[in-house]
Amino acid sequence: MNLEDISQPNCYKVLDTLREACNIPVWHDDAQGTGSVTLAGLINALRIAGKEIRNIKIVFYGAGASNTTIARLILADGADPEK
Repeated sequence: MNLEDISQPNCYKVLDTLREACNIPVWHDDAQGTGSVTLAGLINALRIAGKEIRNIKIVFYGAGASNTTIARLILADGADPEK
């Protein structure tokens, strides 16, 4: 199930509720979809540039559903939160 156009923080409440109630995969497109492709693009760009994620500066502009998940995924992949 793909959730679309639900604002934060409601998107996470709906997502958690549906994941508990349904026996099928559920995700929020703005959060998990955008977060996954952004992290994949960053990983590929860093490979091409010969850089490591822990050594780069990253700026997140805004704190919506997409960016909060993007930040969580990028930090989980090894980015330095102080940079």
